Amino acid sequence: MNLFLPSAYASAVVEQRQQMMRQQQQEAIRQKQQQLIQQQQQAYQQALIQRQQAQQQLQKQAVQQRAAQQQAYNQAVEDKMKDVSAQRQTVAQDAQAQAAAQMRSQKMAYQQQMQQLGVLMSQQAAMPAPQIPNVQAPGYGDLFYEPPVEEVVDIADVWKKMEENSQAWGLMIDMQPKVMTVQRMIDRFKADNIYIRKSPDHYVQIIDSMAFQSPGMLDQPFEQIMKIVAVIEYDFENGQDKDALARQIFPDNQRFQANKTRLGL
Repeated sequence: MNLFLPSAYASAVVEQRQQMMRQQQQEAIRQKQQQLIQQQQQAYQQALIQRQQAQQQLQKQAVQQRAAQQQAYNQAVEDKMKDVSAQRQTVAQDAQAQAAAQMRSQKMAYQQQMQQLGVLMSQQAAMPAPQIPNVQAPGYGDLFYEPPVEEVVDIADVWKKMEENSQAWGLMIDMQPKVMTVQRMIDRFKADNIYIRKSPDHYVQIIDSMAFQSPGMLDQPFEQIMKIVAVIEYDFENGQDKDALARQIFPDNQRFQANKTRLGL
């Protein structure tokens, strides 16, 4: 009879239990590792989603900021255009009001002179006709006086005078003589292969505005005035660099750049 069989059996049972415990521990470790891996994956996915959301939010904010900046810029440009338009309108209205006031003043003075002559003539009706002073009405066409033919000034004579200075420009009330004067100068430059593309009406408005603000400019010959205005309008095409020509008029860089900004260049 083998007395060691129960002891061997007990050892086998113990070994089997220890093996089962090791397997359970290994399984527990594996499950724990699997849980950690899943948690890391979930954390990564969550971080990725948060980063994408943050990027989308930043892009949205950037788009909104650009839209706000563009709106502010557009508003600033619109306000600037309104200011420029209002200034030009004010200048034009002031010039028209001044011209109208001058015309009314001269008309009133003329009418008063004629009234005084009428009173004088009625008082001396029985006497020989008095020597009436030479009273000449302002030459504004059919407004209130029609000058005799010999008093009508030939436009050619005006242009001749404007070769010395341009004071006659301020005496032109109607638009048409000014347009003709500018067109004549454009044609003269064209004959010298110098081209001015903008319309005569455009230059009449500019010269009127400049002369209103700086009457002394009319002391120059009209050819020189036309050249200067065309140069600052970047419209004097004589083959030279237009920036270089403009810098001759605006040597100061700030005024040079302001003129280009005005033209949208």
